[in-house]
Formats: sequence, structure tokens, C-alpha cells
Amino acid sequence: MKPSSVTLTEMLDARERRANAQSALLASADGSCCLVSFSLNIAGDVKRTAKTRLLFDRGLDLFDRLGFDALERNTVDANTGTEALILLCADAAAVKSACERIEDAFPAARLFDFDVLNKNGEKLSRTVPRKCLVCGGPASVCARSRAHGLDAIKAATDALLNEFCADTLAYTAHFALERELRTTPKPGLVDRNNNGAHTDMDMPLFQKSAAALVPYFQTAAILGLSDAGFSSLREVGQKAERAMFSATNGVNTHKGMIYSMGLLLYGMGDALSFG
Repeated sequence: MKPSSVTLTEMLDARERRANAQSALLASADGSCCLVSFSLNIAGDVKRTAKTRLLFDRGLDLFDRLGFDALERNTVDANTGTEALILLCADAAAVKSACERIEDAFPAARLFDFDVLNKNGEKLSRTVPRKCLVCGGPASVCARSRAHGLDAIKAATDALLNEFCADTLAYTAHFALERELRTTPKPGLVDRNNNGAHTDMDMPLFQKSAAALVPYFQTAAILGLSDAGFSSLREVGQKAERAMFSATNGVNTHKGMIYSMGLLLYGMGDALSFG
């Protein structure tokens, strides 16, 4: 995915297309339906990157977990941003309340924009106003007064995206270690059946070790996202080894994984920053 700048004309055209699509979907539904329009609030002229798509997919997954009955879904992945229109057979107020909870679920969810429209095409308001990305005050007040420049808003946005991506990659790495540990049978190795050929290792020890490495996984991804260089990765890798040995009382559970997973996470972070 190659990031591309968009013009004001392109954004206005996208807004008109979205409004027409919303009207068409609502016109095709009965009176008990509502429409969810989901996109991201991304400042600046670059609206779609690999990082924004990762966040968008998380938001869509969280929405799907709400369990609403979706009658139709249209997704657009364009330079003007990724967005989804979801027609639901549900009470609009209940849907809006659930979407607000998603928008407040974690720091980067502040970038989620779940608009809920009733059958008449009227957009429901949030019960709690959103906070400013930069100062944490009322977003509407800061927007009207233009209290913060575009550069400050873009920096705050990118910081949220980087934190989210690093956390996601770290969680995935930790999940991979847990899944590998539970893979059974593994002759000679620790699994759910036995400790294999190891007298100093068991499942609880590996779990403690994996948990101790999560901060390292996050840092490795952040270093890649910020293009910090491999010398920095070497230093945090050495700290991760000490954290592992501290958690395991000196037993080498994941030393090789610290090296290989650190390189992988750094590379994935680096790829996300350019995608």
C-alpha cells in the first residue's frame, strides 16, 4: 500500500459519494433499520496508510463483535480513506451507544468515527463530547478556535497510530509464543502433556517468560516504526534477556526467540511506517 496525498476536490467528491450511498441504503430499508458509517479521523492530506488500515480493521472487528444483524455492508478502500457503510436492523440509539463505547475503548480508538444515521438520514449525536487529540480539552472548542496547528494534530495522530501498531504486533508475538507452547505433542519439548527432555522447564515457566517479553516486543516494534536503527534494537534485546532470566530464575527459555522475534517485529514496524 503506497500512501498518496489527496486533494480537496477528491475529498469533496468522496463526501458526496458517501452521502449518496447512505441515502440509497436507507431508502432500500424499512423503518426499523439504521445505518452505520465508519471511517477514521486522519489529519493531513494522506488519509490511508498501512497503519490506518490496521486500525480500521480493528474497529470493524470490534463492531462485528457487537452482534448486530447486518443487512448489507459496503466497504471502500481509497486514497481518500477506508470507510464502511453497514445497514442494520436495530435501534439507532442502541447502536450509537455501543459505537461510542468502541470509540472510547483504547487510546487510538479516538481516531474512530462511527456515525449512526436513523431511517430519516438524521445523524445521532454523541452523549459525551470527544476530547481534543492534542490537549485533551473539548474537541469542538479547540476546532472552532483553531487552538492547535495541523502539524501538532498530525503528530498526535501518528503517535496514537504507532502505539496501536506496536501494541498489536506485541500482542500477536506473545500470542504466537503461547500457541507454540500449547502445540501438542512436541516430542522432547515442553507441551501440555509433559516437559519432554527438560527437567528445569514447564508450561508455567514458559508462560512467565513470554509475559516478561511483551514490553520488549512493543519496544522492538516502536523502534522499527521510528526507524531507530539496529544498534538500539541490540540494546533493548540485551535488556530483554535480563528480564527473561529474572522471570525464570536463570533458565534460558526464549533467548533465541528474543533475537528472531525482535528482528521480525522491527522489520514489521519498519514496513508499516512506509506503507
